[in-house]
Amino acid sequence: MMQLTELRVRNFRSIRNETFDLSSLSILIGRNNSGKSNVLDAVRILLEGTSKDISEDDFFDPNIDIVIRGTFAGVREYLALCEQRHRPRIEQRIHGEDAIIIRRTVPAGTTSLGKIEIRSQSGEFSTPTGIDAGLRTILPEVIAIMPLDDPAEEATGKGTKTLGKLVKQILQTVQTQVQPQLDAAYEDASFLLNIVQVEREGSLIEQDNRVPDLQRLERTITTHLQQTFHGATVRLKVDLPVVEEILGRVSLTVLEGGAITPVHRQGHGIQRVLYLSLLQTLAEEIRRDSQEELFRPFMLIIEEPELFLHPAAQERMREALDTISTRAQVLVATHSPLSVSPKSLRQVILLEKIACPEARKEETKRRGTLHRQPVTPSERDLIALLNLQRSAQVFFNDKVILVEGIGDQYLLQAMVERISGSTLDSLDIAIVEVGGKDKLLKFKEILESLGLRANALADLDFLWSGAGEVFGNDPLYSQFCQGLDARLAEVCPDLQDTEEAKRERKAKLTELCCSEFCRQRDELCDRLQREGIFVLRQGETQDYAGLTERSKGRYLIAAREIIDGERSINNEDEIRTMVNSLLALEAP
Repeated sequence: MMQLTELRVRNFRSIRNETFDLSSLSILIGRNNSGKSNVLDAVRILLEGTSKDISEDDFFDPNIDIVIRGTFAGVREYLALCEQRHRPRIEQRIHGEDAIIIRRTVPAGTTSLGKIEIRSQSGEFSTPTGIDAGLRTILPEVIAIMPLDDPAEEATGKGTKTLGKLVKQILQTVQTQVQPQLDAAYEDASFLLNIVQVEREGSLIEQDNRVPDLQRLERTITTHLQQTFHGATVRLKVDLPVVEEILGRVSLTVLEGGAITPVHRQGHGIQRVLYLSLLQTLAEEIRRDSQEELFRPFMLIIEEPELFLHPAAQERMREALDTISTRAQVLVATHSPLSVSPKSLRQVILLEKIACPEARKEETKRRGTLHRQPVTPSERDLIALLNLQRSAQVFFNDKVILVEGIGDQYLLQAMVERISGSTLDSLDIAIVEVGGKDKLLKFKEILESLGLRANALADLDFLWSGAGEVFGNDPLYSQFCQGLDARLAEVCPDLQDTEEAKRERKAKLTELCCSEFCRQRDELCDRLQREGIFVLRQGETQDYAGLTERSKGRYLIAAREIIDGERSINNEDEIRTMVNSLLALEAP
């Protein structure tokens, strides 16, 4: 399968200079106006753009050329699609194992998009005579499903629009099956429309079996022509279309309630579901078909596949795109966490806009991607992390604070908003519960491998039940744990293995940490904070909100009271220091 493995974009819209490593399925995620559409458009322009796609506003810096460059792997397989005379020019420019590098440029001060140039072995880009014709037959055809496309234009089904291209891909097996039968029908039709050559007694002679009116019209035209050019004769020849041209003219209509309606007159919901239906059908054809015949590759580009689809349909869309990516490259830009599954997590590319003071504008940056990091979380951890509520927050905020439970989430959110005077949305902070302290470090590692700024907030008991994973055999930590266990054995020698005893043990360890071991506690907490792990030094989140073990059901009420100033925050200086530290952290 041919695949765009690397996309380099310079000076195009919000992208000043960035490189994107792409896979068979790449998922662009970012908040509104983060530059996702600009990446998709860069790919479209590289492969199929014209000067009509370029305007003066497309320059990040009007004094610098726009350059879009792509590396395509898996080229040799498709050289058979080129005419023989074009192949050597492309073969001479294949790099490494099996890749070509192409680029397109828009010179500064113009809106003229240059031809596709291909890189030579010496590193120079040029467009040798005839090579562009060969490249057009092997480079992927772009099928782009964009949220603002005009359905009226798409419904024309002329083979140049999205619907027509999708239908053509689905009907490829039909083309193979129908061609022999149509060839026979065309032979019969050609006897009626054209003069044909037949073999007779070892020689080829012309035979005219055309319909009488066609012969008459040809003679009439010839008579008028010979009034000026006596030796000239007109010959009418009817070219019959190939199957590919016929299938490219398939149009789509919808029969509903006894009425046949063009697609563009349907509501946005049914239009989007129709796209889903076509993609699901294409996926099924890919699963069913071994594709022994070689066809021109295609690339599916789709923006906001979740648009107008309910959650179950979004998941079906995700599954269809995953299957299509086994045959053709898929590039997706989305706002929906349902577009990301544990299987596709490594194909996520996070984008963000950052200030560019020297240019007085913002630029798109690739915040992170799992391609770089060797994290191999368990399937269960990934499924837990990517549930709808969590992933909706972690992918669309600059900073993430992981907390143990839902009560911690409510109370910490209230404290942060009370102290900062701003909402979490305006601070670009997400507070996400992970379902227990044993998941704090696992989830933090996964998110950091994605390029996210991930912090954790833990209760004090994390010091003796969790922090060992961070400190290992550190002497100070070992001394702290051993001393704490020894003092606990002295003050509570007869603790049993019951729930009540466990609560008593936790309370006594907290008391010891806040009295006899406060110096070691503070030193260890300071070291953890440098690792992005904040430990509450006085106990649990509920203690800072003035709640007890029996008042856990009042978390929401207490959170609202904190925001409204009706409830004080215990040890507020510690919480304020933590909040200020979080706000001072730069986004990744």
